[in-house]
Amino acid sequence: MSLEPHERMASSRQTHRWWRPRGLPLVELLVVGILLALVVPWGSLLARIRDDEPPRSVAYAHLTVDPWNGPRELVAFDESSGDVRARLPGGNSMSFVVHPDGTRLYLASTTRHDNGSTQMLLTVYETGRWTVEQQVELAGTPSAIALSPDGGGVMLLFYDASGSYWLERRDAASLEPVAGPQRAELPQNCGAWKLWTTTMHVLTQCAGNVGSVGGGTPAPLALHAVDLGSMQVVASLPLNSPDILRYTSLTDVVVSNDRATLYLIFGNLQIVEVDAGTLTLRRNVRDHARDTQRVGRVSAAPGQLLVAVMDTVGSSLLAQLRRFQLPSLEELPALSLPDGAWSFAAGADGMLYRWSSGSADVRLVDLASRRETPIRLAGPEPQGVVDIVRAGAD
Repeated sequence: MSLEPHERMASSRQTHRWWRPRGLPLVELLVVGILLALVVPWGSLLARIRDDEPPRSVAYAHLTVDPWNGPRELVAFDESSGDVRARLPGGNSMSFVVHPDGTRLYLASTTRHDNGSTQMLLTVYETGRWTVEQQVELAGTPSAIALSPDGGGVMLLFYDASGSYWLERRDAASLEPVAGPQRAELPQNCGAWKLWTTTMHVLTQCAGNVGSVGGGTPAPLALHAVDLGSMQVVASLPLNSPDILRYTSLTDVVVSNDRATLYLIFGNLQIVEVDAGTLTLRRNVRDHARDTQRVGRVSAAPGQLLVAVMDTVGSSLLAQLRRFQLPSLEELPALSLPDGAWSFAAGADGMLYRWSSGSADVRLVDLASRRETPIRLAGPEPQGVVDIVRAGAD
């Protein structure tokens, strides 16, 4: 038997009455709430609404107009989209590090003003709104910065015109000097330019080729370990010893994920494995050196050591990305770096940032599919990428 139109409307109203909020039973309200919680991605929605939260995936590009004299700029950009999140001034020189939780950025900068004065600053940025959280003036020119493994201490490497080099430790929260030992003296004319951290130590390298600063002679080429507690040099590794084959200059050091092993990469592609606690050589030494090649840049991806190598083939230059499995150091198939673009940095999830000298046009390369995505990071005037660092990487 069919219903009349007014009967069908009444039946429909009765069937769908539970959607009406008035007089809604408590149990049905609970059911609706559970369904909404399951269907609507509230966490993602709130994360987008709140602009005081740091991006989920962010990288930092160090840009400059003039590679020798600045000015410099730090550009924070989203790894997935390439969208620029912030542009932070870096003075005429700068070094930076991101806190492991991604919420704070520590930037040590030196700015030379037109009146001849120089200002050295340590600035902490909150990475949600990209505002200055704290700032202190520094007594000395900073050349490198690192965080202690627990994120509680800021390690700063300084030098001055007399050829003195030293390390200072400050509290990461207050930026005040820590209680107890605060400073470690390094050899005169050390020429140190970078810091690496292990579980108990902060490491730096005396370059061995610094000219006579302040009337002194260059310090011997060596890697030094400074104890984070006592702020004393507790171990040193000479880098011109007979145990290191075909010695050339040290290009970079990669610290293993457990911070127990160091991989020293030399300019002729010799890789030396070192115990991070004692700075003693291990047996795993790989000599890939050839007279025609030169190492340019080193980076680390999950489970891999990545080394850009420029190789002279006849009258041409061939840029390759040499890859080595960690911890075995077994070599994996190399990848070509077209157009001589051997400047690169490891990205997330098998991605690679690649750029050419003097350009802020970056290519995001998928190492599996070889698909490339262009990213443009330059500001109003031409700039070039000095380096790209992912959040949380030293």
